[in-house]
Amino acid sequence: LMKIHLKLASVNLASSHREPARRGRVPGCRRYTLVELIVALSLMSLVLAASAALYSFYCWAEFFVDSRQASVYIARNRIEELRKLSYSTLSYTAETDTRLDKLGNPVSTGLYYRTTLIQSNPALSTSTVSVTVRVPGRMGHADQIISLSSIILDRSQVVNLE
Repeated sequence: LMKIHLKLASVNLASSHREPARRGRVPGCRRYTLVELIVALSLMSLVLAASAALYSFYCWAEFFVDSRQASVYIARNRIEELRKLSYSTLSYTAETDTRLDKLGNPVSTGLYYRTTLIQSNPALSTSTVSVTVRVPGRMGHADQIISLSSIILDRSQVVNLE
């Protein structure tokens, strides 16, 4: 067990000569000097500044990862939408900088910009679809750009070899 010692100041009331009162001091306690306090406060402010910088980096990294995942989701969904369409209507689906929300819904205030390019190859009855999703950079960083491509085949030209 830890023993706790309390030092009590003894006061002699019968004596006519009193000791001067010590203001704010507990006997046996050490006071800090002004230099020690300044050094301690400086170290604490450095730790707080480093913590704030780390938190700022964490917020940026979270935004980066989140927007990257959303961009891939938007691009993949667009390619899947185009695969479901008839091959003859595919060339009409090209778009440039369509603003989207995180789920790929067109909105005027969306953070994501999607561009869809369609390149047809009539000799092979195929079209190459390229979907690019761009997120404007924040805090002085460059834009994030995700590009996915796929080849879509005209199913009416496929010969069944069974």
